[in-house]
Amino acid sequence: MSSLENTIREERTGVVVSVNNLTKVFNGKIKAVDSISFNVKQGEIFGFLGPNGAGKSTTINMLTTLYHSTSGTAKIFGYDNLKDPTKIRRIVGVVPQEYTADEDMTGSENITFCADLYGIPKKTSKPRALELLNLVGLDDVEKRK
Repeated sequence: MSSLENTIREERTGVVVSVNNLTKVFNGKIKAVDSISFNVKQGEIFGFLGPNGAGKSTTINMLTTLYHSTSGTAKIFGYDNLKDPTKIRRIVGVVPQEYTADEDMTGSENITFCADLYGIPKKTSKPRALELLNLVGLDDVEKRK
């Protein structure tokens, strides 16, 4: 079945998330996600349950295009997570259980990273990050990790 035929079939069946044999291997040896497959239909409530290390966060990171999958396919509203990451980032929102700033990035880098997830160009996000830090009185963390 062609990619177009799959997309048409998914639209007819109301599938908004389609995952087939999705796998993620880190450093060529650590298999974090092992060939999972599932569909989520429009209006359905879907959740991941499992112990720490089961691959829940890694799967979400692949679906939201933060990680590239090693193999398999994932489509969000018909958009391929590897071929259409910008389109997916524009339509998907993620609210993590706990959000903390990345300690390896500066204040400005943390803000521009979030902007990158939403497809905001660097030429726009860099000055806006400085403006935001200034607005909330955090000018001193602009270049500090």
